[in-house]
Amino acid sequence: PGPAIVGRRAERARLQGLWRLAGAGGPRLAVLAGEAGIGKTRLAEDLLAWAAARGSATATGRCYAAEGALAFAPVTAWLRSATLGAALPRLPAGWLGDVARLLPELLVERPDLPRPAPLTQPGERERLFEALARAVLGAAAGPGAGPPLVLLLDDLQWCDRDTLEWLHYLLRADPPARLLVVGTLRLEERGDNPPLATLLAALGRAGQVAELEVGPLDAAETAALARQAAGRPLDPATLARLHGDTEGNPLFVVELARAADPRGTPAAPPAGAVSPTVQAVIAARLARLSPPAREVAGLTATIGRAFPYATLARAHGADEGALVAALEELAERRILREQGAAARDFGHDKLREVAYAGLGGAAAGPPRGRGRWRRYTGRILRLAHFRRQATARRRGSDNNNKSSSKMTGAR
Repeated sequence: PGPAIVGRRAERARLQGLWRLAGAGGPRLAVLAGEAGIGKTRLAEDLLAWAAARGSATATGRCYAAEGALAFAPVTAWLRSATLGAALPRLPAGWLGDVARLLPELLVERPDLPRPAPLTQPGERERLFEALARAVLGAAAGPGAGPPLVLLLDDLQWCDRDTLEWLHYLLRADPPARLLVVGTLRLEERGDNPPLATLLAALGRAGQVAELEVGPLDAAETAALARQAAGRPLDPATLARLHGDTEGNPLFVVELARAADPRGTPAAPPAGAVSPTVQAVIAARLARLSPPAREVAGLTATIGRAFPYATLARAHGADEGALVAALEELAERRILREQGAAARDFGHDKLREVAYAGLGGAAAGPPRGRGRWRRYTGRILRLAHFRRQATARRRGSDNNNKSSSKMTGAR
C-alpha cells in the first residue's frame, strides 16, 4: 500500500456512507469534483482500497482526452480487470457472445460462442447494454446483504457518449443491485461534455447521484503532505511558504516539497519557473481555452496582479462583448476568479506563471506577443499610477486646507 491519504476526513466519511447505502441495495453514482491536481483520484482510490478490505469487488476504468471517441473504453477496462474478468465464465453463452463485441479475445477462448448480430439491427443495442450490465453486476456478492461492487470511472469529463448512456442503463437495470460507481470530474471542464450533463441531470432527478466538491488542503494538512512527500522534517517557515505558494493544491505541494534541498528549504528556481509536472497540468488547461480567452489570459498574466475590469478593457482594446465572453469562459473554467466587487485575478499564482511563460509559445502567437502585451499594460498601469499619485496629492492638499482652516478658527 502507498502512503496514507492526508486530510479529507469529511469526504472520506461521506464516501463510506454512500458505500454503506449501496450495500443496502440501490445503485448510485458518487462524483468527486474539483480542479486538476486537487486529489480527486487519490481520494477515489483510497475508497476502493478501503472497500476492498471490507470484501467489495472493485475495478478501475479511466477516460482519456485523446480517446474521447473510443466507445466503451472504460467499460472494457472494467471487464478486463481481474475482478470482473473472473466472473465472466458464469455468464450464459448467449450474453457472453454480446460481451465479445468489447472483448474479442473471448471468441478465441470460446469458439462456441454465438456471433452477435450487427448493432444496426433493431434491438441489438439494447441487448448489448443488457449483456454488459449482466457481466458487471455478476461480479457483485451473492444474494442477500453484502458489500457492494465499487467501480471507479476516472476523468468523467472525457467519457464517451456510449459509456455514459450505458451507465444510465446500468444504474436503472436492477434497482436492488449493490453497486457504487465513483467518478472523478474536473470542474473547469464539466461543461464540455453535454452527454455527461444529461446523465447527471437524469440521475439527480432519480436521487441516484451525490456530488462532492474536493477543495484545497488547509495549512496543517499541507504541512503533513509536504513532510510526507519530502521524506524528512521541514521547518515551520518552509511549510508556511509552501502553503502560501500552493494554496493547498496537493499536486503543487508534492512537487514543491520534492524540490526541497536536504536542509528542508525549497530549492529556489528561476523566477516564474514551474516543475514539469505542474507545467504540463496547467498548460493542458490553458490549451483548452478558446483563442480569445487564451489571449485575455495572456494579457491578465502580463498585468501580474489583481486588476479592475476597466484596466483590462483599456489594455485589451477589442470589442467589449468579446472581452466579457472571454472573461466568462475564464471564470467558468476556473482560470480567473473575482477579487472583491470589481477586480479579477488568477485562481492560482501557478496559473499566472504558466500563462505568462506561454506568451512566447505557439499557442499564444508569435514571440513578440509578450512584448506587445507588456507595452499595452505598461501604458495602462503607468496611467493608473499617475492617477493614484494625483488623487493622493489632491487628498493631501484637501487635508492641509482643512487643517489650516481649523487652526485659523482656533485663533
